[in-house]
Amino acid sequence: MIKVYIVVRHYSIRGTMKETKRKDQNLNFENSILIQEYLLDCNTKGTRYTKKSHLKKFFESVDRNPDEYFIKTKLIDEYEKDIRSFFIKLQQNRTNNSIRGTLATVRDFFEEQEIDISNRIWKKVKNHKGTGTGTVTKDIIPTQEQLKQILEYGDTRLKATCLMLSSSGMRPDELVHLTNDMIPDLNEKPKKPRLQINIPASISKTKKYRTTFISTEATKFLHNWLDVKQRTLEYTDEDGHKQKKTVECSLRDQYINYCISKANIPGHKPKNDDRIFPFSTVSLRRMWNEALNKSGFSKRDTATVQKYHQYHLYTLRKYFRTYGSLSGNSDAFEQMMGHDSPHGYRNIPDDKLLEKYIEGEKDLLVFDNITIIKEPDNEVLKQQETRIEQLETTLQDAMKTIDILMKSTHGD
Repeated sequence: MIKVYIVVRHYSIRGTMKETKRKDQNLNFENSILIQEYLLDCNTKGTRYTKKSHLKKFFESVDRNPDEYFIKTKLIDEYEKDIRSFFIKLQQNRTNNSIRGTLATVRDFFEEQEIDISNRIWKKVKNHKGTGTGTVTKDIIPTQEQLKQILEYGDTRLKATCLMLSSSGMRPDELVHLTNDMIPDLNEKPKKPRLQINIPASISKTKKYRTTFISTEATKFLHNWLDVKQRTLEYTDEDGHKQKKTVECSLRDQYINYCISKANIPGHKPKNDDRIFPFSTVSLRRMWNEALNKSGFSKRDTATVQKYHQYHLYTLRKYFRTYGSLSGNSDAFEQMMGHDSPHGYRNIPDDKLLEKYIEGEKDLLVFDNITIIKEPDNEVLKQQETRIEQLETTLQDAMKTIDILMKSTHGD
């Protein structure tokens, strides 16, 4: 009798995940002392993230732990061979600027470790033609009607944030760091039709102060987000039971309270967060992507490895530049976006900047029922205030006369 044994090989996702995890453990990139020391000199969180990403790609390419990679017995030729191989891998679906930026970080890191790589290697990178200097992703700037369809699937929070982005030219990271003091007329009575945003250097990507504005409809939704009204809040009592109470608060405060009640880590969401939109750009992008999926605008660029959304969140900044400039005031809109003039001569005063903004605002509006409201003239306001004072005086005199007549009637 012949026994036949069949060997079955099982390939599973779990096995692949284990291999990946084992590889990451061998690489030990996150715990690298050299990487941590190098990133200490980075001024912003964004810079640290970018440089860390560049270096991680390199050490994944050579499959080595950074702390063990630079050994005294290793020859310069071996380092140069690794850089050449990495350079070849980068040429797949990456632009010239992306390749230069990545290898500039790698070069800086090598110099930090006092490894002198020949200039001929870096010259090849500098002269590389690549796939162009622009982005690889073919994005699409939404029209007013398309943006309206997308935002119809969002709540007040999404409408307020996206309309502020599309009508001001702010970057998402700048928006989520705004506080009340950066919008000087936010609490003015009566409410202004549109608001000025003073973006400080501390939250600006370019580290330069600038002024921009948000449209009438963006102002409306911002007030809806911040206005205090009667709302129902959920909270957990001392016994751990879920309770509800009605309080006077804004949608913003209601959102913070909800996040605190749902947080798995106590204190993870601070109550004293003074930002107007107390969440990260990751959360904002997730909300935007959900609206894209629901509205049928979730188109992805298959030409890229990551398959990015073509209607990604940053297209709202492009929306501002494209449609706002149709009025012919491209210089003003470039300044509001934070783009410097070629020779630094352009510096439009805030009052003139507002005039140019109002001229182009009609092309930025998304919803049909909003009309352009011009800024009130100061002389007209003074005349109205004087008229109101006169009416108040007349009313007071009339009340006094009525009081005298009533007393005289009772006296008789």
